[in-house]
Amino acid sequence: MTLQSSGQIKFSDITAEFGQPSGKNIGAYRVSQNIGSLTNLPLDTGVPQSGQISFSNFHGKEANIIVDCHSSGSSNYNQDAYRNRFATGNFNVVGGFRTSVPKSAWQGGKTVIININKQFSSSGASSRNHFALEVGRYNNNNSQHGWPTSTELSVVVGSQGSVVGKGGNGGSGGYGGNAVLNGGNGGEGTSALKIHSGMSISGESRIRGGGGGGGGGLGITGYPESDDEPDLRAFGGGGGGGAGIPTGTGGTTQNNSGSALRNHNFEYHAFPGTVGSPDVTKTFSSSNVSWNVNDDHIQINSHGFQRGQRVRYSNGGGSNIGGLSNNQIYYVVPYYYFYQATQYIDNNRIKLATSELNSYKEFTINFTSAGSSSSQSLTRLGGTGGPGARIVTDTDESDDVDAYILMGEGGNGGTSPSGGGNGSSGQGGSNHYSYHHGGGTSWVEEFSSASTGSGGNGGYRYVTY
Repeated sequence: MTLQSSGQIKFSDITAEFGQPSGKNIGAYRVSQNIGSLTNLPLDTGVPQSGQISFSNFHGKEANIIVDCHSSGSSNYNQDAYRNRFATGNFNVVGGFRTSVPKSAWQGGKTVIININKQFSSSGASSRNHFALEVGRYNNNNSQHGWPTSTELSVVVGSQGSVVGKGGNGGSGGYGGNAVLNGGNGGEGTSALKIHSGMSISGESRIRGGGGGGGGGLGITGYPESDDEPDLRAFGGGGGGGAGIPTGTGGTTQNNSGSALRNHNFEYHAFPGTVGSPDVTKTFSSSNVSWNVNDDHIQINSHGFQRGQRVRYSNGGGSNIGGLSNNQIYYVVPYYYFYQATQYIDNNRIKLATSELNSYKEFTINFTSAGSSSSQSLTRLGGTGGPGARIVTDTDESDDVDAYILMGEGGNGGTSPSGGGNGSSGQGGSNHYSYHHGGGTSWVEEFSSASTGSGGNGGYRYVTY
């Protein structure tokens, strides 16, 4: 129990609270200890770390407990700091003079720091009511798990730690057939941390809710006016996965079926959404930018980017790369090279496009300068909604495209800079109301009751019990 605030204190009182050092020497309580990401810890605030020490220095002092969320465990998913860490013996008492703290000794309160210096995230969860890490409930019943209500709880997230919710999955692209045309809704991101009201938290920037998944884009079904033409089913793009750990998956879509010049050299199929990302930032220097050489690209070794992923560009405080704008969003295009007539993806270089569709069509941005900063960066954001199908509706005499309609694009997944951002809704695409196949055969579409998928809610940074 916390030592009395005044009056006589015996050595046995001190050892009962803090444990007994070898040699029963009160000078041994002058400690400066490093535990996890915490440095220079005293036995308790006000206990000298050097120089003169006396019994009166221990008035009102109590054992300080560091819950080990900094070293233990290789699978840190959906954890409870009390149940999964403290109750299993994964803690340190500052000073190192005792290794256990029975609950019967807690009634006077204790200082407990939950030190996070590992990555904690969600797995197998799909709701913002799920958490990567909970600090543990208060419970004064000695027979049940939980901290006594007098416990002074705080959370410290070290430079190597993070608490990140899972990204929501993207909704599936809308599709035709049996009048079921709705785009799928994006899934919710999960939340990061569950705490008690009034708790002290350090390192908030490393606590992030998962982004919601983007909604699926709208698709249609077209029924021919003549019996000798097949039905047309055109699919919307899948929603992007939400940012988080793990990332949300991109929403699926299906191949279109029916006629509508399906063999024409044009974008016929819809695209799935891309996966979310863990909000990783990759830094590079102007010397890593190649420009004005008909081979404009950025070199970032082991970048981990995928085609169509959204990235936010930062000029690092200097001038922009010519062709880019600071804090704007761009889309990743893989860099290809050939070796012995075989094409490979270079995992150390990328190009950029102004839209996801352009990233699929290899329409890349021409750089006109390299920027001036050595700390420029690209930050991965939530997954991108896939483009909907482009259906050719008319061609000219040279078989060039005269007209087409565009199905709905999937919504983008939410990012997670703090609380998880909501996923955006899927798009409706072009005006579909009447269209025809090049030879003049008309279709009558049916989508009056269809809707795009809604974006999923992002998870919270933290929620209180």
